[in-house]
Amino acid sequence: MIKEAQLEAKLRFFEACEKQRDSARRGGIGTLREKTLHAALKLYIEPDKEKHEIPVGAFVADVLNENGIFEIQTGGFTPLREKLRRVLAETQYQITVVCPIPARKRLIWIDQETGELTDPRVSPKHGRFTDAYPELVKLGEVIASEKVSVLLMLIDMDEYRMLNGWSRDRKRGSTRYERIPTALQSELLLKTAEDHARLLPDNLPESFTAADLKRELKLLPRPAYNMAKVLETVGATECVGKRGRARLYKRRCPSSADSD
Repeated sequence: MIKEAQLEAKLRFFEACEKQRDSARRGGIGTLREKTLHAALKLYIEPDKEKHEIPVGAFVADVLNENGIFEIQTGGFTPLREKLRRVLAETQYQITVVCPIPARKRLIWIDQETGELTDPRVSPKHGRFTDAYPELVKLGEVIASEKVSVLLMLIDMDEYRMLNGWSRDRKRGSTRYERIPTALQSELLLKTAEDHARLLPDNLPESFTAADLKRELKLLPRPAYNMAKVLETVGATECVGKRGRARLYKRRCPSSADSD
């Protein structure tokens, strides 16, 4: 049943992408007001466009249907925090924050003088669910609300960038122009502390620091710190002291091995 559900989700995502790509082809890349990735995700979450861009108080929800509000964040999460606070305070809706993560990415560069496109180059970096935590930490205490869930989506995509950076090859500091989703690899709904805890590696010591997370998950220092902070905020872990200057954490939820 799980494999059938995964296949059904991938097919629905493909259909949503095809619909949006047709719109982009008719208008040309970047000519639409709304970026392709954001628009395709709205169609995937809710095929009925009548349920898109619905006013909720002083704000507009990306999607509002029988499952509540869906907010699709293809950029930074900082502006979303106050919006969620207001919606939580003023309504009874369940809120799902949709967070797309590039799983496999092809880079295409645009010469801004000639409009010519380079051949696609496959990025060596492969996305993981843990890549979301540097953004999730920006939601602060909001993420711990029982009415807030996070849908992580690993998506293959083509990323178009302008050759307008400051380096000799004009790539460093360049502007991202458009992202075209091509396939859904997998998705993970984070609704409870237990859901977040499943992303912890099984071989962590009983008490651990952000540095232990960094080592076991092969993260950079800041993402490891951000993940540790979010896990504590949602109640997946608790602080039990310090190791030197570092906060020492302990699981409050079963590991993925214990829950199987």
